[in-house]
Amino acid sequence: HTYDAPEDSQPFNIVNGILRTSLIVQDGLYNMNYEKIPVYNITVTCTDPIHQYTIRKHFTIDVIDINEPPIQLILVPDTLPENSPMDYVIGCFYASDPDLPLDNQTFEYSIAMNPNGMFRMDNDQLILQRTNDVEMCISQPDLCPHDYEQITSLLIRINIKDNGQPSVSQKFWIQIRITDENDPPVNLQLNQNFIRENSPIGALIGSFSVEDQDLYQTHTYTLVNQSPLLNNGYLFVIEDNNLRLLQSPDYELDSFYIITVQCTDNGTPPASITSDFLIEIIDVDELPDTYIFIPNPDGIISDDIINDLMNGRQTPRTIFLPQSTYSLPSLG
Repeated sequence: HTYDAPEDSQPFNIVNGILRTSLIVQDGLYNMNYEKIPVYNITVTCTDPIHQYTIRKHFTIDVIDINEPPIQLILVPDTLPENSPMDYVIGCFYASDPDLPLDNQTFEYSIAMNPNGMFRMDNDQLILQRTNDVEMCISQPDLCPHDYEQITSLLIRINIKDNGQPSVSQKFWIQIRITDENDPPVNLQLNQNFIRENSPIGALIGSFSVEDQDLYQTHTYTLVNQSPLLNNGYLFVIEDNNLRLLQSPDYELDSFYIITVQCTDNGTPPASITSDFLIEIIDVDELPDTYIFIPNPDGIISDDIINDLMNGRQTPRTIFLPQSTYSLPSLG
């Protein structure tokens, strides 16, 4: 006897009188798929080649459902801004499973490979649990595991398990793309923080500098505050990155000042750093600008002269003396 196989569109064939499935794989699955076609109706023809008798019969083939593992996993969105804070929600996982939606399965997610312990799961959400230490990114890159200037993507491995009977699981590689952000300037420094009193207006005190991961950016330095303030305003001014005198300082008036300086880059959006600096005024030896001329300095100063000076009846005279004269003992 010979047997005619079912139609080509059906996943069966007959070999030596035995009905078999045709093991054709499509989209990673065998053609026989309960979720698509749970029942097949086939017709088999049996022929006697000697007497040319033929018989046809219809059969119903039931496909038995089994729990299948998930076949795809995606993260939406799959991007991580480089300076994101701790507990930042990166995205949600979405799984594709042949048993959906008929069985209405649910999934349990876990991290199988977690680079630098950066992530954690919260149900189907991927959460960032480490932040970049921006100030250390330049000198210690290992403290910045998702710094765009060092790495543009990360790979993590996610294990997903369904709640079928029995439950099955599958592992997937997920790529997370790191996106660039404007990094703030760090380590604002002033290379010199002192100046001599009576220095002229415009004298250079020192120069500011910063470090910035975003190369080729420009920086603007702004004097935000000064303490104490003079009656006529600021003692200092910033030109480009240079701190200069706006007025001549007087040590006897104030021996130091606290200034607040902000440095802002030209990124989008701009980022800045603000720091306080102590500016010390250095005392210098100064000539006296007034002295009291007392007649007969070798004699005894009478009470009348002292009273006249104290009561303003004898006016002191202002005289500028050379350095050699300033040291004479007779001047008192």
